[in-house]
Amino acid sequence: MMLAIVLVGACTYALRAVPLVAPRPGATHRSSALRRVPAAILPVLVASTLMGAGAEGIDVRLGAAAIAVAVAWRTRNVAATLGLGMVALWLLQAFA
Repeated sequence: MMLAIVLVGACTYALRAVPLVAPRPGATHRSSALRRVPAAILPVLVASTLMGAGAEGIDVRLGAAAIAVAVAWRTRNVAATLGLGMVALWLLQAFA
C-alpha cells in the first residue's frame, strides 16, 4: 500500500515538474491559450453557484444573474457586467 502511494506521488510530481525543465517549443501557443483561462473559468464558477440557487423557490442570485446576463449581452463589457451584477445582487439581497 505504501509503495503505491509513493509511486503515485512520484508520478504526480514528475508530471508537474517536466514542463518546468523541458524545452518549450510551443510556448507561444500555450501562453496565448493561458490568457483565455480566466474568461473560461468565470462562467463555470458562476454556473456552479447558480446550480444550487432556486432549490427552495426563486433565489436572489438568479435575479442578479439574469440582470448580469442582460448587461453582458447589451454592453459586452466585463467590468460593467461584474459591477452591475454585484450591485443587483446587493440590492436584491437588501430588499428581499
